[in-house]
Amino acid sequence: MPATEKKSNAVLAISLTGAAADRAFSPGDTIVGNVVRRSPIVSPRARVSIKLCGRAKAKVVKKRNDSRHTYRSRFALIDETQSSQLIFDGPLHIAAGADPISWSFAITIPVHVSPKLASSDSQSFLPLDRASVAQQRLPSTISVTGHNMETFVEYWLEAHLQDHGHQHDSFDATLPFPLRNYLTEPPSQSPPMKRLSQTFMIYSPRLDPNKADVELSTKEKLKKVFHTSSVPHLTIKAEVTAPSVIQLEPGSPNDTAGKHIPILVRILPDWDASAEGIRGIHQQVQLTRISVRLKSYTLAQADGTFSPYTQDTDTSVELIHSACLRKLGYPLYLPFSESEPALDIGELLNVGVGYNGPLHGPLVPPTPYVSEIFACADGYNYRHTHALKWEMEFRVAMEEKKLEGRIPVRVLEGNDPRNVAADYTAPPPVEEANNDTWIQPPDESEAPPSFAEAQKEK
Repeated sequence: MPATEKKSNAVLAISLTGAAADRAFSPGDTIVGNVVRRSPIVSPRARVSIKLCGRAKAKVVKKRNDSRHTYRSRFALIDETQSSQLIFDGPLHIAAGADPISWSFAITIPVHVSPKLASSDSQSFLPLDRASVAQQRLPSTISVTGHNMETFVEYWLEAHLQDHGHQHDSFDATLPFPLRNYLTEPPSQSPPMKRLSQTFMIYSPRLDPNKADVELSTKEKLKKVFHTSSVPHLTIKAEVTAPSVIQLEPGSPNDTAGKHIPILVRILPDWDASAEGIRGIHQQVQLTRISVRLKSYTLAQADGTFSPYTQDTDTSVELIHSACLRKLGYPLYLPFSESEPALDIGELLNVGVGYNGPLHGPLVPPTPYVSEIFACADGYNYRHTHALKWEMEFRVAMEEKKLEGRIPVRVLEGNDPRNVAADYTAPPPVEEANNDTWIQPPDESEAPPSFAEAQKEK
């Protein structure tokens, strides 16, 4: 079930104009470019056409005894008969060594999926009744491959040259492109936060400031192991506060984040549950190890005879790791009081998340390999979600403790990073299906530019 690959050569190629060649598009954008022929040809009549294509596909493999069964689903997101354009029809002659011939085109990406989806008999995570399909926006591109599953949403331009000469040859070119449902308005500057806490008991004679650096005797070590009453004990609560909503940013992997992900950590002593002799004594809590990962979970669904088949997979991208602590050049101590603000590790390391991987400041070593990150979404044959997971180790009175946590996090599409260029017309805001808080409905009077208008803009 391979995705569409770029096909371009001297026989036939597709090129986009201006900045369009290096950007992702959005529903409602107009794609302007050329179909190019460089190879020699002599034809009394040739027809050149181009069309816009889009589809969502999934594959699920199930094992039964010693056999493997493959199930698939496919949704045509764009009506290719409506998106097809005939851009040349006539005699065609390109001599050897002559300049190439190009034919211009301008295709507007639909805002919503094809109404024909309403007649699909495939099983879907999204409703397929006519009223629901009419409101469903074209989904963003996504591609996930895991054990016994694969799912993707893809869009591409496909050009076709039909030679009606003696040999009746035909030639094709394809150009895939990413499509993203950028947010028209940024989410709240203060994202919703979720706090997780974990309680620890520390038993050690070193909690006494007078014995902080002494070597414990064998007897003292045994007392510490068995938690005898003569050994001072400290009860603490470790708090980690992290956002439940994260917005993707533009940029390349390892770029500096424009807006950091807040990850707040602090230690709160419970003096009432601690030994009387150490109450009120400030303890140093050193962060010795840290790992923060963005986990991605994808569920693919394929058609079955009586019911759909599903298969899930997960991946992770490491946002923060312990090498950051070594690059600091000094010990990192956590706040040890309710009166002290929590330490924002995300701000300290300037950690963010982009479409192409983690973003961070100079204290975070470059990530050698990262996969593309996709926003949370329910598609026709997939469901994509995320979680933020952390593991930390800290030291109190030379005692090591491990702190772990995980919260579901909603990863949002980013804001459109593009500047309005001469060959780009920003689409009107459109209401997103099942969500009326991010995007407003379009003005029906604002039609996309015609082919002639797009040509004049060049």
